[in-house]
Amino acid sequence: MKARWDALFAGEVDPLVYAALRIGVATLALVRIADWTAPLLSLDHHGWVRGLDHAPSADPAAAPALHKPLIDGLPSPHSTFAAALAWARAPLAVLVLLGLRPRPAALALGVSGYLLMALDASRYFHHLHLLWLSCGLVALTPCDARLSLWPRRMAEAPRWPLTLWRLQALVIYAAAGLAKLDPRWLDGTSLRAIAERYPFEGAFWDAGLGAVGHAGMAVAIAAWELALVPLLAWPRTRLVGAALGLALHVVLDSTTMVSTFGASMALFLVTFLPWEVSRAPRPADRTAT
Repeated sequence: MKARWDALFAGEVDPLVYAALRIGVATLALVRIADWTAPLLSLDHHGWVRGLDHAPSADPAAAPALHKPLIDGLPSPHSTFAAALAWARAPLAVLVLLGLRPRPAALALGVSGYLLMALDASRYFHHLHLLWLSCGLVALTPCDARLSLWPRRMAEAPRWPLTLWRLQALVIYAAAGLAKLDPRWLDGTSLRAIAERYPFEGAFWDAGLGAVGHAGMAVAIAAWELALVPLLAWPRTRLVGAALGLALHVVLDSTTMVSTFGASMALFLVTFLPWEVSRAPRPADRTAT
């Protein structure tokens, strides 16, 4: 049991990976929370998040009508408390980006994001959940050892936070693939219904639809997601899995509106690159063997 645990969590990695994840998550947060079609520091939570939520020019879905908290008793999404949370996200994201006390700032950023989601139940989106979850993962990493204004001196970093990032990616792909093992998805019914409501377009969509139809594309997507799990989990095929995962998100992003989901998953795929620090055996070890 200890050997298996050590194989997953023990060891050291190049701290550059944690700095890259920190910068990537902070950049996505800044892009995601800013509505560039309205004043940057709008106090209206709905106005603040509308820009990449619905893409009004491309998405025919109407804005949610229910503006109320997830749980009765929580403040209104139009309250001063909600406005304060919305205001707090930008400076917190900047602190994370610059590497200034990035771990507590990332934790506070994630908590603020989740609180805003709880205050406005109609604004739940999977890509937002993934973004704030990523902030929590950043808070677990020594992410200020590289590419920060005041970097800590650290030649190597613990491997276990990187393993958590990798495991989370495997959970996402496994859950997405397993959820599609449903007759209504595999026969193309669900995909056809989604395509009728949301704009699906682009060269990949047109080519796939013409070649195998809705059913064939539905099966291919499910198989693609499920195949990523073993490919990414096995060290010898991780680079192949990362390339196939990136290709999947390029196809999805060029086909329909998924906001920052593809970029978030690209950061997760970065964790499967060979960041581990290999150690040469000591002379005593070579003698013992």
